[in-house]
Amino acid sequence: MTCARSFAKIVNYETGNDFGPWTSQALLVADRNDTADFTEDTQKIAALLPPSIQATQILVTNLDPGTARAEVQNALNAENFW
Repeated sequence: MTCARSFAKIVNYETGNDFGPWTSQALLVADRNDTADFTEDTQKIAALLPPSIQATQILVTNLDPGTARAEVQNALNAENFW
């Protein structure tokens, strides 16, 4: 995604001119459970979202750093988030 496209999406959203499918998506990323249970916290947050929001969770605890990075990048680059 280009900066210009990202900026346009933000402006359109803020001015009420964009209600595309991306507005019903949430990306939740939990870091490794080293000092806190980020996985549990992320799952609790997902449970609080309204049913109209489709949440994608990336739980890093069980992933190697390269895989975690790739999953986050792929999710952010997915058309449904932009």
